[in-house]
Amino acid sequence: MPRISVTINLADRDKPLFSAENNNYDYCKKCYATIAEGDLAEAEGVRFA
Repeated sequence: MPRISVTINLADRDKPLFSAENNNYDYCKKCYATIAEGDLAEAEGVRFA
């Protein structure tokens, strides 16, 4: 199944012990084609620069 990962601790990416924790979402192929990745990331508190 397609998967979208939202990294939840992106602010720590420059720290030596960065873990790259993710929230992973699974979608059927039909739903995956219509998902708005930016909206999902914003819902998780991730802002694009």
